[in-house]
Amino acid sequence: MTYLLSKIRTAALAYAGFAPYFGAQTQNAFRWYDQRESQGTKFPAMLQTLISNPREATFLGDMNTTFARVQFEVWSYDPVLNDTIFGVLRQFLAQFNAYGLSGLAANANYVIGDRTNIYAETQPSQYQRIIDTKIFNNELV
Repeated sequence: MTYLLSKIRTAALAYAGFAPYFGAQTQNAFRWYDQRESQGTKFPAMLQTLISNPREATFLGDMNTTFARVQFEVWSYDPVLNDTIFGVLRQFLAQFNAYGLSGLAANANYVIGDRTNIYAETQPSQYQRIIDTKIFNNELV
């Protein structure tokens, strides 16, 4: 069983669209974190959090597929940059496949929520974009 957040981070690391924003495409330099960023992290940075991951069920028992809710948080000092990264994230999700069926016209990943925040007490102000998604996942892939 492969942990969904690991699949997402590994695919994001290989996705060329993210390279200009999150650093070198190496495991240690890539600013894409699970749940919280490291102290002193440079911006922009991406955080991902698994909100829920219930298994699909039939009368025969649980299946290996899930529709997971994953929340992405983009942090930067520039709200326009956050908008740009959100666009790249949408493109990434359109091609991201966590269930192992290739050749489909579209992948079963959806943005279901989008909101922004500003933390003005910091200097410079920090901007946050929170993107709530549903991602179809096969735990055996």
